[in-house]
Amino acid sequence: NSSSQDSKNLPSIDLVGGSYKFTKEFSGSLYYADTENYFQKTYANLNYATALSDSQGVAIDFNIYNTKGDSDIATYDLLDNRTFSLAAAYSIGAHKFTVAQQTVTGTGGYKYGIDGNSTMFLANTVQISDFNQEDERSWQVRYDLNMAPYGFPGLSFMARYLRGDNFTTATGGEGKEWE
Repeated sequence: NSSSQDSKNLPSIDLVGGSYKFTKEFSGSLYYADTENYFQKTYANLNYATALSDSQGVAIDFNIYNTKGDSDIATYDLLDNRTFSLAAAYSIGAHKFTVAQQTVTGTGGYKYGIDGNSTMFLANTVQISDFNQEDERSWQVRYDLNMAPYGFPGLSFMARYLRGDNFTTATGGEGKEWE
């Protein structure tokens, strides 16, 4: 089918996969995509969330992409990398505290655009930066506050800090970024 809205000129994409809920607390996903003349990607996710009590809970979220280039375009042909993230969250009452780590290994950074614009499921893909350069390591700390218990249903507050390093800049130096 066509939406006639393909501004990236996607030649074709074959996609197969699915999600499965193993238990009430534990679920997983596995997907494979072959984007013609660009790359093949495999994506996997494992997610575990459980209540510790009426007011406390923990959640762990693991995501991984394996990308292999298949292109006449040099920036895509050389791709052979793994990008993964692990996030852990602790909730108590209206408060949630999260820590996350993300790493890119192999050749090339995580590439996207032709295969779904900015759709990617990694812990440190945020507002401005994606922290997805070749060999980049990044960390995140985050705080969320649900204002409903304080009389403001639907209102929430979030603050986070991310830092990435260990990637090579265009001038050959060690790159660092933060948000």
